[in-house]
Amino acid sequence: MQKNQSASLFQKEQLKESLIQSFIKLNPRGMIKNPIMFTVEIATAMMFVVSFYSPFSSAQGAFLYNLSVTFI
Repeated sequence: MQKNQSASLFQKEQLKESLIQSFIKLNPRGMIKNPIMFTVEIATAMMFVVSFYSPFSSAQGAFLYNLSVTFI
């Protein structure tokens, strides 16, 4: 019995198409059609800004905490 060398978990064409589609689906014009995902996208963008503003202002909380909330 020979091992099939072409069997792979990620096929190159499928991976490329998936990456392209992931960026297309992040477009705010498409996201506004789904209000929940649009709200999540806006909140993530706001937390990203707050995360990088927090080292300069103690009123915004700890930098690492804000950054972890952004990524979660």
